[in-house]
Amino acid sequence: MLWYNPIPFLGVANWPTPTAMHVDFDYKIRVPQRSDAAVARPRLIERLRGLTTRRLVTITAPAGYGKTTLLVEFAHAQRELPLAWYSLDQYDIDPWQFLAYIAAAVEQVFPGALSTSAALFAGTSLTPFATAAASVLREIYAIGQTFILVIDDWHLVDGVQDISDFLATLLVRCQNCRVVLASRIYPSLPDLMLLAARRQMAGIDEELLRFTADEVSAVLSLELNRAIPLDQAAALAERANGWIAGILLAAQADTSAQASLLNRGGERQIYRFLAEQVLDQQPAAIRTFMFASSLLDELVAEHCDRVLGRSDSATMIDAIVRRRNFIVEIAPGTYRYLPLFREFLQERFASTDPGAFRQVARAVADYACGEKRWSQAFDICIRSGDTAGACDVLRLGGEEMYASGRIETLERWFAELTLDALDAPLLTLKARIALNRGLIHEAEALADVAQQRLGADDEPVFWLLRAQIERVAGRYNAAVQHGARALDVARHDAQRAAALNVLATCELRAGNPARSIELLKEALLLEQQRGDSTPLP
Repeated sequence: MLWYNPIPFLGVANWPTPTAMHVDFDYKIRVPQRSDAAVARPRLIERLRGLTTRRLVTITAPAGYGKTTLLVEFAHAQRELPLAWYSLDQYDIDPWQFLAYIAAAVEQVFPGALSTSAALFAGTSLTPFATAAASVLREIYAIGQTFILVIDDWHLVDGVQDISDFLATLLVRCQNCRVVLASRIYPSLPDLMLLAARRQMAGIDEELLRFTADEVSAVLSLELNRAIPLDQAAALAERANGWIAGILLAAQADTSAQASLLNRGGERQIYRFLAEQVLDQQPAAIRTFMFASSLLDELVAEHCDRVLGRSDSATMIDAIVRRRNFIVEIAPGTYRYLPLFREFLQERFASTDPGAFRQVARAVADYACGEKRWSQAFDICIRSGDTAGACDVLRLGGEEMYASGRIETLERWFAELTLDALDAPLLTLKARIALNRGLIHEAEALADVAQQRLGADDEPVFWLLRAQIERVAGRYNAAVQHGARALDVARHDAQRAAALNVLATCELRAGNPARSIELLKEALLLEQQRGDSTPLP
């Protein structure tokens, strides 16, 4: 369930009220709670507040410079404009998922403003991505009221063309939307130079994000629960170049570890420190649990037990929380590892025990399939090198994705797989996607390969594909022959209705409207009996 802010000018929700837009993980579109250990950085908060007249504000720096913490502080401090929030994760490279979360984030602040887009996401029609994106843009523009959209961890999706194009269009056309992007890399968006030339963008970089001696002293005093002299804080700030992650980690290490960490810095050094000073210090049972649970988006004891096949998850989570091992509670009983620590755990798990990594990844993917989180299931199979699992996800969710217009997502999935990995049904689906793009010759080539791998159960969808190819090519007599064969070998009403639909189209194009109407009526009757009034294309 989602929540929206009933007083949008406060920027952060004060009490929950449900909306109609559904997403799988609603915490991604909620402003995170402000940590009791967070130190205010008024110089940066005021700078950000002064930049919100610009269309785009970028906050760019490597891991560990406090980008997310700054955004959270800003979201809780500013009261001038409504504020929508979106925390990205690795699964948001799916353009459809990104678009749905953007819509849900805005809907949370302006309930009902994106009702048309919500219907598109909830429907099963073959809606092109461009149509859905245009709908979201129109409805955001129609809001009229100026608001802020914060997108955290942009680097995870930077370079995905559909996502970049959508955001670039949003920046140009929706003048009421002020976008704040936090990223480890400088965004590679189209038209950035145009925005810069028009003084419609500004940025905060690593140099500004570096912690000053006063800020280091305040952070360490809270972290270590004792006063830190300003001269010591200044020395740490200078040696670490204001890199707060390194300073905090070094504060928990011995002298030699501090010197190594602070002299070099960087993400690799964080990983080395986490391995030596955090992970390797844990009991073996906790290490094993941390590895496996790092593949889950949320840590809820019952959920961990079910997915990971355990019965002690509550005990393990309690132990990790007590040890303060980079874990936060995002809702009562629901935890998440801090992103950098989670990345480290996954990388270490995959490198030290790839077999176990694939086994756990497959369990998580199976659970995601059960929840119809197809993109999450597919991506985790690919990351774990489980090609067979990725193909299983395609078989389970491919038809649903195709029927709901997720063509771009399916194209991305198939790009991850070689033709050798695809059986006849998957080759048929890939050919239908090519046909949807108007690539008749590619569809024919894929159909030829599929025919070589054809099993008895695959004939209905294969001959239906052949009929569709011939229909699109304008060879209606051949299309009728293949459609009739698909009808003869159909195994259920959905396949019969699809074949009848193709035959009806061909009869209409051949100049036989009366026959076409008879076939369409028969197809409609079959689908109504199934509870669906729209025959498959």
